[in-house]
Parts: sequence; structure tokens; C-alpha cells
Amino acid sequence: MRKKRTKSKQAFACLAVVCLIFPLLFTGCGGAKNNALPETEAGEASAAASPFSAGEVGQYARGVLEDGGSTYVNKWADIRISIPGDFSTGTKEDYDSVEAEKDTECGLYLIDESGSRRFFIGFQKLPTTVREEDYLNKVSHDLQEAAVKSDKMAVVAPEVYHFINLGGNKYVKASFRLIINGKTIFQDYYARFLDSYMIFAVSTGPAADQTDAMANLIRACG
Repeated sequence: MRKKRTKSKQAFACLAVVCLIFPLLFTGCGGAKNNALPETEAGEASAAASPFSAGEVGQYARGVLEDGGSTYVNKWADIRISIPGDFSTGTKEDYDSVEAEKDTECGLYLIDESGSRRFFIGFQKLPTTVREEDYLNKVSHDLQEAAVKSDKMAVVAPEVYHFINLGGNKYVKASFRLIINGKTIFQDYYARFLDSYMIFAVSTGPAADQTDAMANLIRACG
């Protein structure tokens, strides 16, 4: 099902755009990898910690890695992902780039062996008046604004958004085509609003079927 884009007057920051554009601009789609999740001050894997206030730990968990780090599970978001063998988790800086915005957390950040494909899931607390389309409109605006400011980048934005079922939950999908340093990169955004938080999944790579393949790894926890 398709849905036409509508203009939005909502004002909020979208770090999902920034944390993907800048690695691509300056590394030519490559990037460092780290098989371990970011460490907290206590030395525990931060994926097991709550991204929100102490009173919300039980309900709004960031998610955890299970099965020796090969499976990502977030029961609150109803997301389970079996991590492909050619992907590993990003560096602390990758996670921090998503979490730079207030009330935003990164549950999972993956980079493939070549560094050309990235996939991450994040959660941003937003006003309940913000719809998935509003969020994707802001993504589109920020991407095109970044292109205007850079002579290394051009953006082809979608005319319509699509409703996509991932793991039994409905997401709104926007597919972009970026030309960065002369190379074409496909970038898909998936948005779902839940309990005052925008759940967003972002997949980027050199081919459209590759970005679709990563999103299709999302399964329900049940």
C-alpha cells in the first residue's frame, strides 16, 4: 500500500540522517567495526541497559544480544533479529552518533565486512502528535538540506511512502537514493510509533535488494 507524502509542521531533530551521511561522505561507504557492544562505565554491555529513565527500565529496554551475540532481542519493541555472519556490531562512536540527540537511543548498529552496508535500530521519544509520516518528512528534509550544503552529495527522495509489515508490525517505509562522491547508495527508513517513542530502522547499501534484505530480518519476539 502506498501513501502520499504530506507536509508537516512538526519540529524535531533527526539524528538518523546525520549518523549515516557523515560516515559515508568521509569514508566512501567504509567504516570501522567492533565485535563488542559499547561498554558502560561499569563495564557491562550497554545493550542490556535501559535507554530511558530508571522508572521505565522494565518496559523500555534498549534490547539485548543473545545466543552468543548472534541474535538481537527487544521484547518491548517486539523485534528479534538473527544477525548475519558477515555483519558485526559498530563501534561505540557509531552508537553514540545515533544517541547524540536528546531522548534517542540506539538498540543495534551493524556494519558488514566491507563496511559498505549499515543497518541500525533506534528509539526516539517524540510528542504523541508526531506521525510516522512526519518523521519521514523530516528525514527527507534533512537529507536534502545536507545535499544542498555539500558538493559531494545529491538526493533522490521518494514521492510516496509505503506501509510495510515487518515481524507482524506495520511500519511506514521511505526509500532514498543518494549519490555520494559519484557512487550511488540506497537508503531505506522504516518508522513505527509506539508508547510515545518512534522506533526507526535504517538500512543502507550499494544495492536496493541489499537494503530490503536487512529489514526483512526483523521478526516478532513471540
